[in-house]
Amino acid sequence: MNKQEILKKVQNVLDNKKINYIKNSLKYLKYEENGMARDGVKKNMHLICYYLDIQSDNLILHTVFVDAETDDLMYIITPHGYIEIEK
Repeated sequence: MNKQEILKKVQNVLDNKKINYIKNSLKYLKYEENGMARDGVKKNMHLICYYLDIQSDNLILHTVFVDAETDDLMYIITPHGYIEIEK
């Protein structure tokens, strides 16, 4: 998948899960080769970031980790932990 296809896939998952995010904040951050995943396993990953759309004086950044081998969304890192993405 190319960057645009990955962004579209992430956007579809966020929309389907009804996550309120600022639509134009969805950005392809980078490709991480042999990055350390949350479970301690090294994987090739795409990192996508977005800001939550909530009433706050501060922007809250979330980062989506996408497995580069399978193109599956793995989880979302938040300021307070992570969110598992159910398949």
